[in-house]
Amino acid sequence: MESLKSFMGKLDPEAAAILIRSEKEAEEARRILIDELKNFRHPLRPGGYIHPFPSIDNVLDYDYSTFTEMEILKVEPTPFMQCIAILLRDAAYEICMAMYQLNEHPIVSSDHAQRTKALINRVEDVYREAMQT
Repeated sequence: MESLKSFMGKLDPEAAAILIRSEKEAEEARRILIDELKNFRHPLRPGGYIHPFPSIDNVLDYDYSTFTEMEILKVEPTPFMQCIAILLRDAAYEICMAMYQLNEHPIVSSDHAQRTKALINRVEDVYREAMQT
């Protein structure tokens, strides 16, 4: 996410390369996490395990698609795009905090997951605002 933000600032090719590599690494890490959490039972949801991965998928997809569409369409970053990059970075932070707190503080973890969803919703709002201008 930090690479996307850097790319937006100056169309840095090094940041672009890091972004592409990071997206692939993150996808692999997500698959590993899903596999490891299959047997985890959330104390507030006795019937099933917590599933933060739709949010993770959204963040990764927005990160990568923003970059690739900029490359394909050869567009310069706009203030809307820079805002989206910041929101995605913040969402990634919230996901990290949710995972960090998951075992010992599931309620705090859930709060971070809710913040992630709110940030993703804001990304969609900013995208719509940009399309209207």
